[in-house]
Amino acid sequence: MSKNKVITTTTFNGHPVIGENKTFDYNNKYLQKNQELLDSTISRHNKVMAVRMDLKYPQNYPDTPSPQHLSRTMQTYTRELSRDGLDPQYVTRQEQKNSTHPHIHIALLVNASETQRYKHLLQRMAPHWGRAIGVENAEALVWPCDRRLDGKPQENGTIIRRNAENAQEQYNKVFKQISYLAKSDPDDVTPSHQRKISYSRYNRGKSRVKR
Repeated sequence: MSKNKVITTTTFNGHPVIGENKTFDYNNKYLQKNQELLDSTISRHNKVMAVRMDLKYPQNYPDTPSPQHLSRTMQTYTRELSRDGLDPQYVTRQEQKNSTHPHIHIALLVNASETQRYKHLLQRMAPHWGRAIGVENAEALVWPCDRRLDGKPQENGTIIRRNAENAQEQYNKVFKQISYLAKSDPDDVTPSHQRKISYSRYNRGKSRVKR
């Protein structure tokens, strides 16, 4: 495992990270874990789909946000997807800057031999998040990450086909997309005692350091 240090870069192990026109600071440890998670999932499945989504709290949420909300959500959500043979793997990041409540970024990897549509995975997340935070009709609290800040469309549900000619291109797309979750952001006011980033369990022995 790489040491936990902050690096300023536009690539990691030869793969692009977010920052075409600006370099960002990244946590080296989490970039490495992102790659291990992605490689481990690809080693088990010929086709892997990557899905991005964000979870939000209602603006007038009356209770105190808790780390247990996310852990309960991911536990029940991934259990449901596992029953469908999707083998869900994920990385999550809690973030809070100027908002009253934190929000959570999620990068989800699933077995794309079982599904190649991503929108139903967003829809299926809503009731799990809603139950965890005690809110009915939580569909609007699951952001699909399919549009940029300027409103232009943004790709979601990217599929990597292990033996396809464009496998490396698709891999780089996904790695770059999930690199956002490894950014080191000094403006994030998440309390230091709370875990900001968490991963599903994966087999590091089946991950490749270089690709």
